Order: sequence, then C-alpha cells, then structure tokens
Amino acid sequence: MYKLISLSYYFNILEVGFVVLGGLMLFGMILKQQKGWDNRAKLRMGIYY
Repeated sequence: MYKLISLSYYFNILEVGFVVLGGLMLFGMILKQQKGWDNRAKLRMGIYY
C-alpha cells in the first residue's frame, strides 16, 4: 500500500516537472519568434543593427 502511494506521488512530481518544462519551452519559442519578427520589421524598415 505504501509503495503504491509513493509511486503515484513520484509520478505526480514527474508530471508537474514535464508541464513546467513544456511551458518554459513554449515560452522560449514565443520569445524567439517575437525577436525574429522584430528583426524582420527592422530589416523591412531599413534599420540595420
């Protein structure tokens, strides 16, 4: 019984870890896309940094 509880607890921690990791990756992708769009807009306007 105790083994079962500890196992489910361990899986809950893993699940939370995956959700956090996925969220961070998604956030990073969005930030990269925004930076990319900024660079494209600057190039289109003729401003080179």
